[in-house]
Amino acid sequence: MAFLNILPHRWTLLSGVGLLAAAAWGQTTPPVGSGVTVSFENFTGTASGDFGSEVITFQAPGTMDPFGPVTMYATGEGQAISFNFDFPNGDQVFGLGAVSGGGRSVTANVASISGRGRFATASGSFQLTLTCQGDCEGQNGTAFSSPFIAGGSGVFYLPQIRSSNELSANVTSLFASMDNSSGQPAQQQLAITVAVGSQPLQVSAGLDVSECEDLVEGMADLPLSNIDPYQLFYVNVGLHTNGTQPGSTTCSGTVTINGYAPSNGNQGSFSSKDTPAPIATVSVPVSIVVTDKPELVLSKPGIEMVTIYGESASVEQSVSVSNATSGDLPFTTAIGLGSPWLTVTPPSGDAGASPVALTVYADVAEVPQSGNYWGQVLVASPYAGNSPQVLPVAFVAFSPSSFEPSWLSTYGLVFTGVAGTNPPPQTVTVNTLEPTPLTLSTSSTFANGGNNWFSVAASGGFLVYGTPVTETVAMNSAGLAPGIYSGAVRVTVGATTYPLNILLVLKAPSTGATSASTVALSKSSAVVAAGCTPTELLPVMTSPGDTFQVTAAIPVPIQVQVVDNCGTPFTSGSVVASFPLGDPSVNLVSTGGGTWTGTWWPHNTAGGPGVLVVDAGRWGEFEEGLLAEFQARKIPTIVVFNKIDLAGAAAPVARLADLNITPVLTAAHVSRGVLDFRQALLDAAPADFVDNP
Repeated sequence: MAFLNILPHRWTLLSGVGLLAAAAWGQTTPPVGSGVTVSFENFTGTASGDFGSEVITFQAPGTMDPFGPVTMYATGEGQAISFNFDFPNGDQVFGLGAVSGGGRSVTANVASISGRGRFATASGSFQLTLTCQGDCEGQNGTAFSSPFIAGGSGVFYLPQIRSSNELSANVTSLFASMDNSSGQPAQQQLAITVAVGSQPLQVSAGLDVSECEDLVEGMADLPLSNIDPYQLFYVNVGLHTNGTQPGSTTCSGTVTINGYAPSNGNQGSFSSKDTPAPIATVSVPVSIVVTDKPELVLSKPGIEMVTIYGESASVEQSVSVSNATSGDLPFTTAIGLGSPWLTVTPPSGDAGASPVALTVYADVAEVPQSGNYWGQVLVASPYAGNSPQVLPVAFVAFSPSSFEPSWLSTYGLVFTGVAGTNPPPQTVTVNTLEPTPLTLSTSSTFANGGNNWFSVAASGGFLVYGTPVTETVAMNSAGLAPGIYSGAVRVTVGATTYPLNILLVLKAPSTGATSASTVALSKSSAVVAAGCTPTELLPVMTSPGDTFQVTAAIPVPIQVQVVDNCGTPFTSGSVVASFPLGDPSVNLVSTGGGTWTGTWWPHNTAGGPGVLVVDAGRWGEFEEGLLAEFQARKIPTIVVFNKIDLAGAAAPVARLADLNITPVLTAAHVSRGVLDFRQALLDAAPADFVDNP
């Protein structure tokens, strides 16, 4: 399981058995402080439905004090009711609860909430009573529309609001890196999201980079502004180098945001002689690195190539080398020691004018047997400040008799566009190493926005080794309102299903009106308004996919596509993948267009047993190496000899006998040994896992 933090806006990506993306403010912590008491007042609107159908919809404007005016949309069905509260600025609160009572008056008890904008990390509960003013108890099958009123109260916890501080920033520090080698000013834009507490404030911001002397200049763009209680606002921090002054440095700056008591609605700036003392302050340090050397950039964090041992000569993949700045950047390539199966062309190039494509080859004839192999491609330049760059390469040569896996070229697609139009289609390639044709099918799920805003078309209904199938995902989003929509495609190859996550972000057109039918569709999504201000980041893990499995010590490329809620790619800041089981964190690198990449070298497991599955009679050096690694890490080990029906009695393995490991004998296709394997897992599992209710 991997945790991915994205700054300056921070998210958490949990990847492993299932992929979950959840907004987080700094950290996902328990409720902070005593919470905010919320009062639902003056909700008067219309309830409608059909008598006897047990489905009623409610719509009404009102006030959610202390947060201000809001429009409520609710749908009740049976004993359940869902709420969506839309604020004029695009913030939303969602709730799902149970109802009690009946007839003309019901009480909704909502035990948990979620939301967007300032409520993106909110938790809490509320109780709301909805009372019909007309006939809501008529005859079955008869449609009705009745005035209703609603009111209630609750408590919201907003982790960004600190009871001890009336100003809270979403980051504790910022980092900026700029190149100063071109003779022209280099720029970087950063952002801080700030929350106001329980009282209104006039706020302003400033930037101090005096420690950087004349090499770096900048400003924090926030004139004196009035901010209401519990609102978020944004401070844009702009930095640039002098450009004409050569040199490099590491220095620090500070962004200071001050909050003042409101004074006569004053807005704009204080005069030099009447600046009052701030009643709240938050400071964010900025670490600044200025370099006067160009930097090498690889288009991929690593390469994984697969083939069938003995059935193909070589496989290849490409990667490009580019210059993060401008000007000439000659480089050379080399292969790390101990990888005779690995080659790269060309041996040198110049990434100054445009990216240079490298072709990496893995020759299966140069490996002694089927198994997993890894090596490195080195890209070096005496002129680059980050030389050399290392490209890890994993090469898997499968045995022809072993289970042949399938895979997708990507496990996530991100579409962005303008409401009323369809973003261009995108494709996904499905591959397999199975020589026997496999059936290929797809199904789609939609989290919001209806059930048909994208479609999938495949170039074939069967998949076989050497003939990949292209799946085309096309948007049918012309009728959708501005907002954020998510769904998934389930690609089934044979008996295995691979999820492909879909994200669609539509922004409002700069001109023109939105139809009433389009507005109705936006109630389940975050509205993205014209002149959009980004308030959250939307990451999609494109590699590895959901339910992925990894082998210790084999490099795993990590790739994430990140856009904000305005559809703009996230390209500045930092993205760090961290692993709670102890593997070193991986700093992901922006390769442009919102793509962030890195390479994870798995070492630690989740505390459960390690499982080695091998065809009966094929125990070799690779299996001995993995067993030794498990033993060195004191990981309980289960060995499974599969396809025992084909191999007959498996030959004993001396090392297993020495370690008192009794292999589990299975024939998976006839379910032989499955119960034995299950019992072995239970016997090797930690006691707290087995005893956990």
